Amino acid sequence: MHSLDVSTNTALTYLNLSCNHVTGLNVSANTELISLDCRNNQLYNLDVSANTVLRYLDCYNTFLMSLNVKNGNNSNFTFFYSRWNPNLSCIEVDDAAWANTNWRDSIWGADPTSSFSEDCHIGINEQNNSPILIYPNPASTTLTINAEFRIKYVELKIFNAQGQLALQSSIINQKSTIDISALSPGIYIISIFDGERQVNGKFVKK
Repeated sequence: MHSLDVSTNTALTYLNLSCNHVTGLNVSANTELISLDCRNNQLYNLDVSANTVLRYLDCYNTFLMSLNVKNGNNSNFTFFYSRWNPNLSCIEVDDAAWANTNWRDSIWGADPTSSFSEDCHIGINEQNNSPILIYPNPASTTLTINAEFRIKYVELKIFNAQGQLALQSSIINQKSTIDISALSPGIYIISIFDGERQVNGKFVKK
């Protein structure tokens, strides 16, 4: 598993990396990108907000937990497909009402469990009925995790904005503190799995 660096390919217009083991992809420098096919990878996070001429996006079955398609060009898309990403609860778009109307059929696809929003920057503690409370958010040095788990061992992973694994730990108590002081400032995705269920969300490192 690896990250793909295309930052120097600023004239790139078409990118197909389907069916690989790519875990990190940063296309913020590829402002000429029109088409991106990244299906069947392990990206966890994808941000195409800087790709303002993008018209084709296929991110089927990519383990996504975060997807930002808010690029000001959604209405000009010829294809959008993000299904088979069961951990993707929120997709950030230009206009949520428009996306619900146009990207909710058999061709324009998002999972029924994914919602469209103009702002997906919420933490786990802000999600309704979440079995996990994480605070503070934003945080500077530590995160406190208060979980309603019956299973003692819990796996925790934190990914940076490029989808790269930044921190991995385990929780053995219902209330634990995680040291995040070594993380650089920015938005992170946190994934917590207790052997039966997985909860994902975001937090901001100050």
